[in-house]
Parts: sequence; C-alpha cells; structure tokens
Amino acid sequence: MCDDVKQSRTLNTPASGEPLGFELLDALLEERIQCPRQANQIDAKIRQAFEREVAVLILDMCGFSRLTARYGIIHCLCMVRQMILGSIPAVEDNGGTVLKQEADNLYAIFRTVEQALEAALDIFHAFTYMNGSFQKTAIYSVVLVQALVPLWS
Repeated sequence: MCDDVKQSRTLNTPASGEPLGFELLDALLEERIQCPRQANQIDAKIRQAFEREVAVLILDMCGFSRLTARYGIIHCLCMVRQMILGSIPAVEDNGGTVLKQEADNLYAIFRTVEQALEAALDIFHAFTYMNGSFQKTAIYSVVLVQALVPLWS
C-alpha cells in the first residue's frame, strides 16, 4: 500500500498472512488505483501471481434458442443437463478445469493443447452416444480449442 493510504478492508489470508485468489487480485487492483505511480511494479506482481499460458476449450450447443422454441424449455433443459453430464467428466478426466458453465455454454482450461483436444474428442463421443440412445433431438455443439493463450489463473 502507499504510505499515505490505509487498507480499507480485511482480506481472508492463510497462515502466511498473504491474501489468496480473488482477494489478492482485488487488493493489488485497489493498490494500483490508489498508487498510480507504482502501476508498473503492481502490474508485475499481478502478472506473476495470475498469468498462465493455457489451452482454452469453449463449448456451445448449436440451435439452442431454435430448439427451445420448437420443443419447449423442459426438453431443452434436459439437453443442457445431458451436455453437462457428457462434457464436465471429459474435461476433468483430461486434466482440465471448468471455469464456467452457464446455460448451453461451457468454458474450460487445460495445461496443454493435447489435453484440450482429447477432452473435445471425449465430449464428441459422449454426445454421439447420448444422441443415439436418449434423444429425440440430437445434442449438437461447437467446440473451440484455442492453443496456449495467456490466462489469469
């Protein structure tokens, strides 16, 4: 903190006294706002703590709005649930982390592109099985794998 600015809130900290996760990011961003002359040094701390190169997998169900209008929300909610049941295990089994799953979208990160591609193939196989076994309408999804990109962990 700048000498002339007092910390405005208490952070959740481990035994070491260092803030973790978003608490650390919030604290550093607040420090940057309050101490603009130290922006370069604070930016370096933020990058060191949070920036990583990862492979990103983005899944989006195709035609969700159109299918909802045609078959109704309950049917489409079942499709979303099946998407979750088929995709999250594939992500986790290939070493990935689901960052966000909302409606018919899923965002995940992996340490390597190969892991992300293996997860995408596993998702494809899971959806192929589900489409052949359970659905009157198929689960079609677009899966995008972005090769190693900077990410805030």
